Amino acid sequence: MKKKCLCCGKELSKIQKKFCSHSCYSKWHSGKRHHLYVKKIKRKCLICGKIFEVNPSGIRRHGYITAKYCSRKCFDKGQKNGKFINCVICGKKIYATPTRIKRGIKTCSKTCLGKLRTKTRSVIINCLTCGKEVKVPIHEFRIGKGKYCSRTCQNIYQWNNNSEYRDKIIKKIRSIQKPTKPEKQLIEIIRKYNLPYKYVGNGKFWIENINPDFVEINGRKICVEVFGHYWHEPLLKKNLKWDKTVIGRKEKLKEYGWKCIIFWENELNEENVMKVLEEAK
Repeated sequence: MKKKCLCCGKELSKIQKKFCSHSCYSKWHSGKRHHLYVKKIKRKCLICGKIFEVNPSGIRRHGYITAKYCSRKCFDKGQKNGKFINCVICGKKIYATPTRIKRGIKTCSKTCLGKLRTKTRSVIINCLTCGKEVKVPIHEFRIGKGKYCSRTCQNIYQWNNNSEYRDKIIKKIRSIQKPTKPEKQLIEIIRKYNLPYKYVGNGKFWIENINPDFVEINGRKICVEVFGHYWHEPLLKKNLKWDKTVIGRKEKLKEYGWKCIIFWENELNEENVMKVLEEAK
């Protein structure tokens, strides 16, 4: 039986094996024409049941049977082996693959995942000082941190309950050069006119966690403060604490029944000091 050319069907000689010429060889292997000479195999789509044709080379690749679906849509439907679940946070219906289900993914987006982590990885506690509810991360709560709502509440609690902390702050205040130049001016005026005020700004006397500069000796709850513009002026000092302002210091001491008189460093002349202290009487 004589062999025929795979491309044109012409009879081959004994020397020729598959093609009669080089042109037939190039036509056979070119991407445009070789499919015309290959007998295609019919397959049935596993999803929609449609019959479609496939090249023999496309049926088996790398040991796996391919060409099971007629289109990309049917392929996507065939690959869906997971389940539809509801997002734990927003309730949105989402499709989860088997690998996502194994990992335990329960949210639809990163925002919902962040909300879930704040719920499961934080604990609500009450501040030991003011009783305010605060969210604290679990890793801080296990160590023993996160007992206060702010730094001020922590300082107040330690001042009232920890004697070592109180002594440490008093030593720091006494180590600072006291009294300052404005305070020395007021001390000279008090001595000159024999006013009933005593200097206690070196940590000798405390009202809760505030150390006033001067206190009246006669028994009345009156204290005097000398403020510098650099340390107590909100326009010059950024992030100034409320209790270091004029209004904040007066209201804070008023809670404990004390009247506070404040002098700015540029107001320390004899006439002004005598006038203000006489009005306080």
